[in-house]
Amino acid sequence: MHHIFQAFFLGTIQGLTEFLPVSSSGHLILAPYFFKFEDPGLAFDVALHMGTLVAILICFWKDWIMVVQNFLEHFSSSKSKKKEKDIVSIETLILATIPAAVAGLFLNKMAEEELRSPILIAVTLSLFGALLYYADLKGTKRKALLYLESHRLEAVIIGCSQALALIPGVSRSGSTLTAALLLGLSRPAALRFSFLLSAPIIAGAGLMKFKSILTIISQGGEGAMQVLVGFLASLFFGILAIQILRRVVFHHNFRIFSYYRFFLSFIIIVVVIFR
Repeated sequence: MHHIFQAFFLGTIQGLTEFLPVSSSGHLILAPYFFKFEDPGLAFDVALHMGTLVAILICFWKDWIMVVQNFLEHFSSSKSKKKEKDIVSIETLILATIPAAVAGLFLNKMAEEELRSPILIAVTLSLFGALLYYADLKGTKRKALLYLESHRLEAVIIGCSQALALIPGVSRSGSTLTAALLLGLSRPAALRFSFLLSAPIIAGAGLMKFKSILTIISQGGEGAMQVLVGFLASLFFGILAIQILRRVVFHHNFRIFSYYRFFLSFIIIVVVIFR
């Protein structure tokens, strides 16, 4: 039962923090450090990411249909001559995904093994929290969504910012939101692009290690139950986090997450000092 509760707790953390700009990797490293959890293994980690992937597909299924339809129109003789500025092209998403995919391919192992220090996480939480605060405060927030014809450079810049999220504490959503706001995107446009951009990178990382999940499930027992509970918790709380962010965007601003990052950094430093 202890391991099942741990799976639920970690799934909850993953679901909430994958989309909120507070760093899911940082929180998943801190949880065992704070609470002395055992490492549940690679299969469990992949299951958590699959949960958040399904969450983003469920919440943005209309957007994904529009993205695919927009792509297929390139091969249709009856395609509309009207440029849809409210649709993210699949080419733009690919262009913005490449930097993070390349970085993950070459640097992921180093990030998993060497960049796990609580002090490093405290520093990156604060530093990128300050950048998010500045971007939210100073960004012009005038541009609509990115589309390939006019925003190739912006897509690459946001993609490079996503690659920085390999460092725990940076936050994939936090770095992409920061870059998008600094480039002048409105809060809703920045959030929507960040959400859509998350799916390819989460899917790619998960599919590379999906075999380990199938191995655990085929063995049955408590390990399979942990994977299932973690997946469902990550899925449910991922959907909840997306709804929270949508509400924050339309009624508040992103600076509240900067305050949280500063507070968590302070807690980390206190714990490290007294431990």
